[in-house]
Amino acid sequence: MTEWSSAPAVINEVQMAINQVSFFLFPPRYQPIVEELKEFKTTKDKPVKLVDSKLVFESSPKVLNSDVMNWLREQGFLEKECFHNVVILYQGQEETFIGMQKIIETSIDIGEEELTELYIRFLLTESTPTHIGFWITLITEPCTIFGFKIMDKNNLLVSYKNFLMLLQNDNLFKIHKKEFEWNFDTLRVPN
Repeated sequence: MTEWSSAPAVINEVQMAINQVSFFLFPPRYQPIVEELKEFKTTKDKPVKLVDSKLVFESSPKVLNSDVMNWLREQGFLEKECFHNVVILYQGQEETFIGMQKIIETSIDIGEEELTELYIRFLLTESTPTHIGFWITLITEPCTIFGFKIMDKNNLLVSYKNFLMLLQNDNLFKIHKKEFEWNFDTLRVPN
């Protein structure tokens, strides 16, 4: 199992989150870099992994943080907090067994002009099926508007068309799907 946290982000071999699934989106100029930090170990004694981005396609168009921030606000995202030029945005809240949690959370570094990666976290609860349609929009629209690709579990960038497959193959999603008896057989990502 893996957990992805905010950028530069750490991937842990032990699932620290118990009710969420996360994705990294990368704009056209950037690709993920995953570095093992051998001096830090997970509870399974494996090296902690750090996710960051690397500029590889200089001639590709830049994606500006302000454009993505404006798009997110148009989708109803609100500012949760800001620290060290990183704005945490969220959409929706839900009471869970560990208290009030944000349904979707993302972060943008407003200290930089260009966006190098976008981290998005989705809350998994019994009401997840009512949110999935918006999650699909939240992934597909910025991928088509800004040219983002999604990082898969092998650290490769894939099309937004793989979003539902990545989501449904996530271990925590599978656990919650079984527990709450979700049925997503008819869901499709638009072409």
